[in-house]
This record gives sequence, C-alpha cells and structure tokens, in this order.
Amino acid sequence: MTVLVRWLGFMIAGLALMMLLPAERARAQDAQLYMLDFVFLNDGYTLEDRDAFNRVSEQIAARYGIARIASLDPVAVTDGPEDIARVDIWRLPSQQAVADWNEDPDFQALQPRLGQVHDLNNLTLYFAEEILAPQIQPGTYYHLELFTFSETQFDPEGFISYVQSVDAIGIDHGIARTGSFGSITRFFGGGPDADWLNLYRVPGPEQYNAMGTDPRMVELRSTRNTLFDREGSLLGAFQAR
Repeated sequence: MTVLVRWLGFMIAGLALMMLLPAERARAQDAQLYMLDFVFLNDGYTLEDRDAFNRVSEQIAARYGIARIASLDPVAVTDGPEDIARVDIWRLPSQQAVADWNEDPDFQALQPRLGQVHDLNNLTLYFAEEILAPQIQPGTYYHLELFTFSETQFDPEGFISYVQSVDAIGIDHGIARTGSFGSITRFFGGGPDADWLNLYRVPGPEQYNAMGTDPRMVELRSTRNTLFDREGSLLGAFQAR
C-alpha cells in the first residue's frame, strides 16, 4: 500500500469516527500523541527483566516528558503473534522527545541490556494519535484489536460500521470501548505497518468468551477479514498491570 493510500485510509476513517461518535468528536481538535510498544523477549528472559529495565529507562524518559501510562499483558491471543510478551503505552509530548530520550547518554548506556533482554527483531514501536482517550485500570481485562487496513478491499464506511457493530455487541456483554488510536506509524522494529488500535474494557474472561462466541460477532468475522490484513492484525485478551 502506498503511503498516500494508507494516509487517506486512516484520515477518512478517523474523520468519520469523529463525526459519528461524540466522544471521538470531542477530542478531534488536539490529539494527544502516544507510543505503542509491542514487547517481545529473548529466550530465558521474563517480564521481571522487562520491569527491571523499565524502572531505569522510565526515569530517563521522564526527563523528556515521557510517561508510561499502561502495561497490558496477554491472557489469550486469538489472532497475531502468540509470543508477544506485553504492550506498553507511553504518553509523549512529541516525536522529538523519543529521539532525545534515545540519544540520552544514560539511555545509550542501557543499549546492551536492551538487546540482551528483548527480541529486537520483533519488538515494534509505533507513534499513534489519540482518537478516544485511553482509560486503563490496573487488574482490569481488555480486548485489544490492532488493525492493518487491507490494501485492496479497505472501505472506510465498512470500517465505521464494523466498529459500531462491535461496540453495540460489547455493550450487551458489559464490554465497553475505552480507547482508540489512529494515524499509527511504525518507526522501529519488524512488526507490521498498523493503522488503528481499539481497546475494550472487559469484566472478565467469561464475558470475553461470551462476546467471542456471540453469533453476531461470528458473523462479523468475514467483514473483518475483508477490511483488514490478518497478517498485520493482533486480537486478544490482555490484563492491565
């Protein structure tokens, strides 16, 4: 997909969501910037090693106004890489702040440990703009949907209809969309070129499974497979830390 086609795709989808959905419209004028951090670990390392790395790197990040606002650990990945270890969400003042963080001498000194703990061939970082401000509470379950728009069959109106349908089905199971990110740009790593991410708050595994087997959701799978590139998508249940 060319850069222009991809840009037009998420611009149209974002504008349509903001026109149709009040919460998105309210935040249309001044989008907050985030970094989506899809974490993969090398063999023999655990999330405890990641936590130890973050405790040091976050102190350096704070010098540049960067803050980690959430960590989502996988419970069940239904579509996408099953070996993903975590998704961290960072609030940013600017893209330049990330470059400054990376160039900080103290962070540069962490580079050997970064490569030792993390699988840098798969770890992927994205810039993303807030469409619906994320509301994430520790201990809570979330359904995460990362989309890559289909190169040949993406339909903005179909995308809006899909999101609205999932929202409506979720409500029947006590599940609510509590975050959306658009204008996603991959700037590090070997992951896919993603376009959109939705987060849904889930009361627990029982409701998550009930929604997944709801006949209306089953019927939507064909629509999802048409609109999105499955190779670049990630769907699953995650728990916030």
